[in-house]
Amino acid sequence: MKDRDFKALSHVIPEGWRIRTKGEELSQGYKPDLSVENSSRKVALICECEINTNRKAFLGDLFKAERYYDEEKLKGTLLIVLKEQDNTLVDQIAEHISPYLKWLKTTRLSRNGVEQVLIITDRDYQESNRKNETILSPEFKKRCKVLAEKTLND
Repeated sequence: MKDRDFKALSHVIPEGWRIRTKGEELSQGYKPDLSVENSSRKVALICECEINTNRKAFLGDLFKAERYYDEEKLKGTLLIVLKEQDNTLVDQIAEHISPYLKWLKTTRLSRNGVEQVLIITDRDYQESNRKNETILSPEFKKRCKVLAEKTLND
């Protein structure tokens, strides 16, 4: 799914939350595809949609989100929506990102930053959207590969 198609979707977000940006600048030089504020008006979810097979793009998504959350003294979730291809499967990207997420969590001084990364195919995201499943709900997470602190320490 192309960025513009992803941004045009009617995203199903938790009640009381609101979309803050759709490709606009969230902080200086940082324009995630979608950012969502929680009921406290703090960005709790950053979404990136990738059609690219370049694994560096996925690491860039992680590091940019980490930097944003750390600078804002927040904890949050990064959702990566990807178009699966032969060399870009959800499990492959999760395996690629996992050691970097673990490294970030063990080297940073603050307790802020990305708490979990969810990786989902664009088809599964669209199906979840059609079924009106709220992002971050248990039904939604069943469709995702979830990288979270508790799984990193196992």
